Amino acid sequence: MLKQIMIAHDLSPAAEVALARAAQLAQQHQARLIVSHCLSAPSNSATSHDLAAIKQQITQRLQAQLTQLASHPATVEWVVKAGQPSIKLAELVRAYSVDLLVVGQHHQASPEGFSGTTLEHLLQKIKVPVLLAVEPVSDNYQRSLIAMDFSQTASRALQQLIKLISADTQVTALHICEMAEQQLTAEARSELEWQQQLFAQVIKDECVGLALAPTRIEQRVVQGELFNCLEQALQQIQPQLLALGRHGRGEMADALLGSLTHSLLAAPPCDLLVVS
Repeated sequence: MLKQIMIAHDLSPAAEVALARAAQLAQQHQARLIVSHCLSAPSNSATSHDLAAIKQQITQRLQAQLTQLASHPATVEWVVKAGQPSIKLAELVRAYSVDLLVVGQHHQASPEGFSGTTLEHLLQKIKVPVLLAVEPVSDNYQRSLIAMDFSQTASRALQQLIKLISADTQVTALHICEMAEQQLTAEARSELEWQQQLFAQVIKDECVGLALAPTRIEQRVVQGELFNCLEQALQQIQPQLLALGRHGRGEMADALLGSLTHSLLAAPPCDLLVVS
């Protein structure tokens, strides 16, 4: 169960979508919801009274948004800080022992919003899972997809995904064998079969560790180009949530997954859970 969920709100319409998901998850997990906003650095002429008035106005605006949502967490805290968003948010995540940080789709035009660079810098500064919430909320997640390799980071991503979703959420674990998209040779077929067996054992071990039934996680091992295989899986499964494990310095386990993550952050096909 999650205990502390923080939403980083930049006052954009996309952040309202993220707030709705954060509120739904906080209610689902009976967690405290921390609604945060980072102001741009104040001008030298701004007084402490001016800052206090601005913070109060922003808090009232966020409170009004929350009251209009279908989900109403039992405990909500409001935090408005001045400073660079990625730095201040990283400080808040540590100060509140946050279990999950929720953000909306980034906006290049917003000086306070989460541009690609800001979000990627934030991901490098914190170790907690980050949920990029972009889809309108109607209920708990019904379908989820996780792209996995054989790394510890992928294992952590699966664990965080299971912790986040409800017991009846469909989970599909996808492993992509990076090979040329052509007719399989005998050697390539043998490699694919070996990876299928290895991945099946990995998922079996994960289910044991997570106290899940062996059938809880659907397994898919596919061969081909990374982006194409993931796109096909997204079209077939239509997940509301996609989970990825992220290695240090922004690199994923697979050599191509760094560019994949960057692409997904720029244009997420659904809500995106990124786990370090």
